[in-house]
Amino acid sequence: MGNYLDIVITIVILSVLTIGMLWPLEPSPIHLANIDRFIHVIAFAILSFPLIYTNRLNFLTVLIIFSVFGGTIEIIQPLSGRSAEIYDWVANIAGIFSGLFLVRAYNRFKFPTTI
Repeated sequence: MGNYLDIVITIVILSVLTIGMLWPLEPSPIHLANIDRFIHVIAFAILSFPLIYTNRLNFLTVLIIFSVFGGTIEIIQPLSGRSAEIYDWVANIAGIFSGLFLVRAYNRFKFPTTI
């Protein structure tokens, strides 16, 4: 199982994001677009991190797969009473790049595990 933990984690995160992004929401009286976009960036950084970290897939493949996923979610969101936003999709892509940045930062600054 250890060899596939990144896949299991990614599937769990992908499932939670799919449910969360398609769950119908009540309209908010407060305009929260910037906070929403920040959440998209964080969510897609977390989503992309395991596969990039383990190098299971190269970054371009992760970028394409999760960009298509994010775009598809935006296209079908109106079916669940939510709005499709191009800027949310851009935030998703920014999150994927953030995942790459986080992996590189982690690899650069992580402490050795052996003494």
